[in-house]
Formats: sequence, C-alpha cells, structure tokens
Amino acid sequence: MPHLPQSKRDRWIWLIRLLPTRIRETAGYSLLACETVDNRGFNLPAVPVMEKDGLKVGNDFTSDVLVRRAINLAIDRDEMIQNVLNGYGSPAFSVCDKMPWYNSDAEITCDRDEAARLLDEAGWIVGADGIREKDGVKAELEFLYPADDSVRQARWQPIRQTS
Repeated sequence: MPHLPQSKRDRWIWLIRLLPTRIRETAGYSLLACETVDNRGFNLPAVPVMEKDGLKVGNDFTSDVLVRRAINLAIDRDEMIQNVLNGYGSPAFSVCDKMPWYNSDAEITCDRDEAARLLDEAGWIVGADGIREKDGVKAELEFLYPADDSVRQARWQPIRQTS
C-alpha cells in the first residue's frame, strides 16, 4: 500500500483477482457482486497443425467445426459458475454478452449427448483408453493462461473430465 495517512488509505479500494472461496478465507476482505462484461472465454485453433515462421500452430482436433461445436455444447456453464466461481457469475456465450449488439440466439444449454454425437459424426471415436481419437491422432487441447490466474486454472477442471 502506498505511504498515505490513515484517513486517505481508508478511501482506497484494492481490486484483486482471487477465487470467491479464497476471499472468504482472507480477513478484512469482502466480496462485492456487481454486473460486468468480464467474459472469460477461450479461443480454439480452427486450422490443422502446421508450421508457420518456425512455430507449430493449429490443432488437428479443433480444426473441425463439428468438434468446436461439440466442445461448446459440452461445457456446463452453470456448473462452472457454481464450482469455480462459488455462484458469483453469469453464463457467457460470446465476446459481446451484455452489450447492446448481443444476439441471444448465441445462447445454448449444455448437451453432452449431442456433443458426443457430433464428435462421433466427425470421426472422433472413444479409444480403449477412454480418449477420443481419429486416424491415430488423440483428441488433445493445450490451454495457455497466466500462472497466477487461479480462476482460469480452476475453470479447465470440468472440461478435462469431459470426453
């Protein structure tokens, strides 16, 4: 905290990024729920694996539009809000949720049976180890996020467990 007289320090609001459960464990802090447009989405590669400028880019699994649709359907946004954000949040469906130009047609409900059907249709079949594969390629995703971002880290647990 900057060196300020106590009367001025009382006016400061410190914003920190913590899971709601951690805030409850921290003396002197409270949790304020407010409407925001803070969507924590992710991008999936839409091209197959290739080398570009000496770097590997793309993903053979997510380059298929049916796979990307299946992933979208397999995510239970309400469960994620309850288990990752301790109930503090609202489902997000696009990068412009709560904005004037938002289109509510983008909203979907979790449907893991339909997600599995789409993956089957795309040729990604569950292998002996329980991991989907196609033509010898495993269905794998790599998520990159800041090491200190506990919210993003916790968010991927439910996705890892969905085949």
